[in-house]
Amino acid sequence: MKILIVDDSLMIRERIAAVVRDVHGAYVVGEAASGDRALEMYRKYKPDLTILDLRMPGMTGIDVLKALQHEDHQGSVCVLTNYDQPQYRDYCLKLGACHFLNKTRDFHRLKSIIDDTVSV
Repeated sequence: MKILIVDDSLMIRERIAAVVRDVHGAYVVGEAASGDRALEMYRKYKPDLTILDLRMPGMTGIDVLKALQHEDHQGSVCVLTNYDQPQYRDYCLKLGACHFLNKTRDFHRLKSIIDDTVSV
């Protein structure tokens, strides 16, 4: 399963990549620190799962979710953010995100989400 990691924090990208390495059948196809770069990589690699932050320079994660609605390839998106207010969660899910996680509180759930996506 191909995974694209999108977060402006190198430390967070490295933590996510470490989780991915622990899941049999999953691998990171690319990492992006901005929404603009995320769309380029999404189109190039067609990931099965994109792990997406909301706050980034340039295009936000919400902008990326909106743009992904118009793509031919429809991989799953897991939003991983510190901005977990209900209005963000509801809007991201409405835009097509399959999961909405808080980086601090829910990071440990990422492995099971990747496991579940690999199994599908």
